[in-house]
Amino acid sequence: MKALPGAVQATEHMKDLGYRVVVVTSMPEEKALDRASNLKDVGIYFNDVIACGCHSKTRPGFNLKESHLKKLKPEYFADDLLSNFYNVSD
Repeated sequence: MKALPGAVQATEHMKDLGYRVVVVTSMPEEKALDRASNLKDVGIYFNDVIACGCHSKTRPGFNLKESHLKKLKPEYFADDLLSNFYNVSD
């Protein structure tokens, strides 16, 4: 996987500002280490990776990341899929 334009710089900037960067991926839990390795390979800074299951496209109208994001209560949230913003608000 390639990093989206600006992703490396954005995560470095968040680190420099003192934020904890947690990647919530829709990959299966057993692939969390693979995702962490891939992120490191492309230069994305992160503190932790949470793998929450299969890709949300397999379940239309359902955001697989929702429960994890509600627990984390992130100050900022970014994602490469619009559907992952479904039901994510205060």
